[in-house]
Amino acid sequence: MAARVGRVFELYRPDPFTFGRPWVRVLMLGGWYGLIPFAIAGALVLRRRRTTLLPIVATVAAVTTSVALTWGSLRFRVPVDVAFVLLGAVALDAVLPKSKRGRGESRRRRVDAPPASPSPILEQAGSSDR
Repeated sequence: MAARVGRVFELYRPDPFTFGRPWVRVLMLGGWYGLIPFAIAGALVLRRRRTTLLPIVATVAAVTTSVALTWGSLRFRVPVDVAFVLLGAVALDAVLPKSKRGRGESRRRRVDAPPASPSPILEQAGSSDR
């Protein structure tokens, strides 16, 4: 079982036929190993913000369990790839500086904007009920 889980997460003798040509294998392994530190950093950022990690942990646990009970194939890892990319994006968002036109300015514009006129459809629906 450990070999199957290790093979899916590229930790134990990856299947050379899965990757195709050697340069594709290098790119895939490099992308996966390069993503892991960003995913760990993203998980730490979310934990520090007191945001729940339960959906991500559940995804990793479900993939690990299904691989352990069946067979090790890279296609089972796709949900974990998506979760790790999400965590990596959280880490990059925490590290990269915000621009001058960041989120705060757009919020101010919405508050300062005049109130929107009510929808004519809602007005018609309200008048017919009376």
